[in-house]
Amino acid sequence: LKGMVIGVFTAEEYGLYIQNSSALNKRMMSIVKERLIDNIQEISDIKTLAAV
Repeated sequence: LKGMVIGVFTAEEYGLYIQNSSALNKRMMSIVKERLIDNIQEISDIKTLAAV
């Protein structure tokens, strides 16, 4: 997933990423994790509503 995020960086953004990769990797993975959890919860809610 990290590669997919980095793949859409502009050349300027990639340069900044290289300089701060450790901190940015942690932040990117945190954001991806939050998004996945939110999506899983939303799917779970939809399935629960459909079962009612």
